[in-house]
Amino acid sequence: MWRLAKRWALGSPLWAKAPMDLLRYPGLLASVVVGASLLSLVAAAYPLFLSRSEGELLRARIAEPSFSRYGAGMFYGVTSVRLNEKAPGGDVLLRDRLDEEFARLADHGPHLGPPIRYTVGPAVLVTLPGGIRDPSGDIAAFLFAGTHAAANVDILAGSAEDGALIPDVVANPFDLHPGDMIEVQGAARRATIRVGGVYRAFYDEPRQGYWLPWTEQVYRRSPNSPPPFQPILMKHREVIDLTGDLGNLYLDLGWVAPATGLPLTIDEAREIDAYTSAVIREAKQRKTELGRLFECCGRTSPGSGFQEELSNTEFRSSMPLVLREVERRAASVEGPLRLLLIAGLGVAAAVVAAAAAFAVAGRRTEAALLHARGWGPVRFAAKATLESAVPAVLGAAIGLGLGWWLIATFGPPAPLARSAQTASSIAAGSAGAATLLVLGIVSGVSFVRTFEEHPLRRHMAWVPWEILAIGLGLWVLARLRSGGALIADDRLDIRRPSALLLAFPVLFVVGFATLGARLLVQTLRRNSARIGVRSQAAYLAVHRLTANPHLTVLLVAAASLCLGVFVNGQTMVGSLRSTVDAKALVFVGSDVSVLIDSTAPEQGRFPLPLTRATRLKYAGSLVPGDVPFDMIGIDPETFAGAAFWDEEFSDEPVDEMVARLRSTRGRLPVLLIHGEGTPTAIAVAETEIPVHVVGRASAFPGASSDDPVIVVDSRSFEQHLSAGGNPLERPSARTEYWIKGDTDEALASVFRLEAYPLGTLAAEDVKDIPFIAAAIDTFAMLNLLGLAAALLVIGVLVVYLQARQRSRTVSYILSLRMGMRKRQGTTALVLELGAMLVAAFGLGASLGIGGAALVTPLLDPLQTIPPDPLFSAPVLAVAWTFVGLVLIAVAGGWFIQRRAEDVDLGELLRVAE
Repeated sequence: MWRLAKRWALGSPLWAKAPMDLLRYPGLLASVVVGASLLSLVAAAYPLFLSRSEGELLRARIAEPSFSRYGAGMFYGVTSVRLNEKAPGGDVLLRDRLDEEFARLADHGPHLGPPIRYTVGPAVLVTLPGGIRDPSGDIAAFLFAGTHAAANVDILAGSAEDGALIPDVVANPFDLHPGDMIEVQGAARRATIRVGGVYRAFYDEPRQGYWLPWTEQVYRRSPNSPPPFQPILMKHREVIDLTGDLGNLYLDLGWVAPATGLPLTIDEAREIDAYTSAVIREAKQRKTELGRLFECCGRTSPGSGFQEELSNTEFRSSMPLVLREVERRAASVEGPLRLLLIAGLGVAAAVVAAAAAFAVAGRRTEAALLHARGWGPVRFAAKATLESAVPAVLGAAIGLGLGWWLIATFGPPAPLARSAQTASSIAAGSAGAATLLVLGIVSGVSFVRTFEEHPLRRHMAWVPWEILAIGLGLWVLARLRSGGALIADDRLDIRRPSALLLAFPVLFVVGFATLGARLLVQTLRRNSARIGVRSQAAYLAVHRLTANPHLTVLLVAAASLCLGVFVNGQTMVGSLRSTVDAKALVFVGSDVSVLIDSTAPEQGRFPLPLTRATRLKYAGSLVPGDVPFDMIGIDPETFAGAAFWDEEFSDEPVDEMVARLRSTRGRLPVLLIHGEGTPTAIAVAETEIPVHVVGRASAFPGASSDDPVIVVDSRSFEQHLSAGGNPLERPSARTEYWIKGDTDEALASVFRLEAYPLGTLAAEDVKDIPFIAAAIDTFAMLNLLGLAAALLVIGVLVVYLQARQRSRTVSYILSLRMGMRKRQGTTALVLELGAMLVAAFGLGASLGIGGAALVTPLLDPLQTIPPDPLFSAPVLAVAWTFVGLVLIAVAGGWFIQRRAEDVDLGELLRVAE
């Protein structure tokens, strides 16, 4: 026992030198650092990417007008508070006590700003002094005071410091200016107000978060509804006093503590949610002091005479709704990201395992000596682990830093939560430990396979690893084809990409790439003699590749996996983006659509390409067959220049097809979209109209279902109708202007339309669907992993060169003495490296693209909207990758030759086996 302890003692020279022993093998040292870096990068990037994704979703959600930072905070409102009502259990006015208590709650709340106080007075009739009314009709407004209210309106003239701010809809009829006087009529009396300034009425403008609590009072509810009263902005004390002077007895009060420190992290948002939820729960408990105060007015209060006013209270925060939407999208991303983490760790572990296997092959003399001294696989694995400790820690630190930089530079532009920072650091540390574990296990197994006759060696030789991976990959593909590509989450009401979508390309690539590498090496071994006749350099390269087939297969398979994951990620992201873009533009019709009335006049000039179209679902049925169809009426003269079109929709140019629709003689010319057969007539408006199909397409702008679509020229169609009426004028039909161009520019130009816009829709808005964004983000993360994996090819190459350096150097020097020229030696080295990298590139790229082609048709984010999923091959990325690999092969061959020329053959052979 004492001897065994002494043998394992760290104080012995062999163990004492172990922590720095890899300095003698810079290639192997670099490979361990690179492998640990990737493991750490993938592990650390997962919580960082997820946190930033949640933060970006949170920022976008809070920015919406229906939430804003005001809604994401805390709001309390109470209606019909008597002017002199006292707080429970005291003589303090209720409004003052509420103001004091809400300010305290806001001050104690995390990430809540100073409270904004609102005082809403009665509606009043506005006249000139003496009761002079506007001849066109009564003009009304309501009294309002709000903290910083003047800063949230567009002041046209004057200032809030010199009197009340009145809206221009009140000032313009009376031609009022700052300094003038107006008279307001209340419930029983009149009062005079000095005009301090005039602001622009905002009932038709985009909604602001500041006015969120009073949206129903100050904004128009629909384009056809009458304009609501606009507020007369005054100071709080003035509104209270004027309300009493007018004979009104009640006020509406409100307070908002807006979220501050935007953009928030997901941790900060949850802190706001937890705090506001706790406050609201306590405020709803009538037994608590807070509940008695804030719920005191939820009763019927006696008014003057026979009047009674019902007081209502509301304590709310929109943060739970905000977080629910964030959770919906995060849930769509988190599942695939978790598998993506596993896939990335698997790729990195494969590279680390390759490094460990190459280490034994590259240090065969040292390993054989230790085996001769009686070392076993466990002891050898322990030494390898100790040797790799410092590089693994260094690599983990590099991976952590690289992960932070990559996510900060290329990830979502959102703040990082503290919990994610902690999780990332822990993950990086765990990755370093995992690197050592993999190195130790693979080193021990390689030691057994190389020097010992062990049952493990015999069993592992017969394990068909690539066949297992291929079989599992095909099983996953079958599951995806049977409907498992998109998974419904009933709790969050979303459809998210299945984790199998990311498992398939990894299994598919690694299985077939390994099999292809084995077949390639066997082919080279059988044809080595024939190749050698043609070129000495080619013969030498083939001999080196086939001398140790296991190492060659391992390098080609590892490099193929890295390149295949990279190309597959590029293909999936490009295809999904192309599909979503095409579907969104088909659904909208162009970049922007504007809903108008069917009787609106024709548009004259417009700064952007524009066309008019009418679409109607279930317009009638096709004859024969009685198949229901949708209809789209277009203007052929302007359609081609303004509507969206993709050449894949039809074999014919769109302008030629729509031009055929203008005929008014004979049968009605129509285009048939994704319909089968050739209809001879259409049954619409209780009439059969003979038709002639003059063109077909797989998709068409404006199509929004998978039913057949009939496209007609609106004018020609109207001329072919009988007295049954025009179906395109039904209430269910939508008449729209489709505008082509920059979305912001198009939306800004809507006011130039001669028709009143009843609504707008941009293609960019259609893309903003939770699971679509989640799918794109997930495969974008796969892209990042693929890029890191592609860079790992260099790391794999380094450890391979380290493992083969001695045998390659000996053969190179001996070949020179046998008459081979240095140029031929360099060519042989370039051919050796190039053959492996090009083979890996061919296998990885073809399998990555092929795997994506098999999966892309299954990932249809909007199944009812044409076209079918599009496939987009990353031609540019593949081309640049190929160029980069060729340069790496040339640089590697030149570098190896330079090192071989500096080696002393006698010294090298002295330490040979």
